[in-house]
Amino acid sequence: MTTTLQELLPRLSIVNVVATAEINQKVDLVKVGNHHAGLYNEHTYRGRVAYIKSLRMKGKVAVFSNGKLISVGSKSEKEAKSDIFEACAVLAECGIRIPQSLEVSVQNIVATGELRKTIEIEKLGSRLPNVLYEPEQFPGAVYYPAELEGASVLIFVSGKVVFAGLRSPQLFQAARLVLRNLGRLAFE
Repeated sequence: MTTTLQELLPRLSIVNVVATAEINQKVDLVKVGNHHAGLYNEHTYRGRVAYIKSLRMKGKVAVFSNGKLISVGSKSEKEAKSDIFEACAVLAECGIRIPQSLEVSVQNIVATGELRKTIEIEKLGSRLPNVLYEPEQFPGAVYYPAELEGASVLIFVSGKVVFAGLRSPQLFQAARLVLRNLGRLAFE
């Protein structure tokens, strides 16, 4: 069996997309919690948030009393937007007027990758700019590549890599290149 170059390259998978929207009005969280797709517990959530989760949703949407919506748990921007629109349909069923034009913004994309080899973090960290490695505080290195515009990369000895704070699909594509570069540096 032959191994292709594509199989040797590190892979990057999205594990969570966080998106937000505002409906710009007060929301009765108890009413939302009484909907079959709603979940609200005044004691657990301190009366601040209800959740909407239906079978058509990939993740769930947190609904705050001030009208802010936060989608979590989906694996793509399209799924996150769909979840927010599904939550808006539930809110409409609860008697809440939904604005005609709703702006959904991606806030965070979290992705994981594997370099498929144990990493000498101190050696790798010495070859990269903007790396924090304090093993007494955290078991991995935290890398801030300039091309990811503030997003961080957690690098673990096992070869596992976590990207957090990616704010757009374009930055996810840039993260693929960062992962390939990390793989190259780790194996030199």
